[in-house]
Amino acid sequence: METASLKTSIKAAHTSLAALKSTPSVETLQNSVTTVEAEIETLEETLNGLRGVSETAVVDPVTRAAAEKEYAFLEKEYARRKKQFKEFWEMVCDGYDGDVKELWVSMALPQLTSESCDI
Repeated sequence: METASLKTSIKAAHTSLAALKSTPSVETLQNSVTTVEAEIETLEETLNGLRGVSETAVVDPVTRAAAEKEYAFLEKEYARRKKQFKEFWEMVCDGYDGDVKELWVSMALPQLTSESCDI
């Protein structure tokens, strides 16, 4: 009985010793903190230098949200107009007896290719 309680005490002591050995010492922690603080200072200096050189204006969140909202609207408008154009082009192609690709080229639509409109 006494041996079992001693073994349990020894096992608990070994567990606590292992936990103490695995935790870093105060000196190690202080060295780590010093290193990290030095790294933070150098990064902040670099960041401040970049902020001073940058020609990009800082945009407040309200203006940014408004710009993103307008951009989303324009994307939807572009998709809507593209769909309308495809429908219109299909109507033109249905009533055209000649070669559709030649019609496309003869119209000389700027920055569009026949592949982009699924001809």
